Amino acid sequence: MPGAHVVLRVESDTPDDEDLRRAAELAAYFSKGRNSSAVEVDISQRKHVRRIPGGQPGLVTYKPERTLRVTPRGPEELEGL
Repeated sequence: MPGAHVVLRVESDTPDDEDLRRAAELAAYFSKGRNSSAVEVDISQRKHVRRIPGGQPGLVTYKPERTLRVTPRGPEELEGL
């Protein structure tokens, strides 16, 4: 399903699993799956994300990726975690 792109900036090469989960929850919140109990979110390094030539704005392709299944949570729910 169409969704939001979230870029997670980290100081190390590998982001913390908890930070990845929170970023995925935020992406799910801003996707068309916002009202679902669980949403699958694909994760890939930014360097592997490519715009589709001639595609509509926001359409991208990426490889390799991994998928997390998360509950959508907005910024106010993630604040302070």
